[in-house]
Amino acid sequence: EFLLVADVPGVSPETLTVKFERGELSFEGSQPDNVARGRYVRVFSIPDTVHSGKLDAHLDAGVLRLHLPKMESAKPRQIAVRGA
Repeated sequence: EFLLVADVPGVSPETLTVKFERGELSFEGSQPDNVARGRYVRVFSIPDTVHSGKLDAHLDAGVLRLHLPKMESAKPRQIAVRGA
């Protein structure tokens, strides 16, 4: 998986929006007491290998963790080596 970690101090889950659309992951949040200066907006291009149906977001103590699991077809696989 890919793991995206972002510091968003003062932002609560109620004021945070995470979206995934057309290969772009974005999040936007604000501090309730300071909307103008405490606003966070970030946009990332995400590879096609990410399984969009299994994205997970977790906010704890001002740290946002976005888990972006890879599709099964994109995961590396080990290939057995045979001898002569």
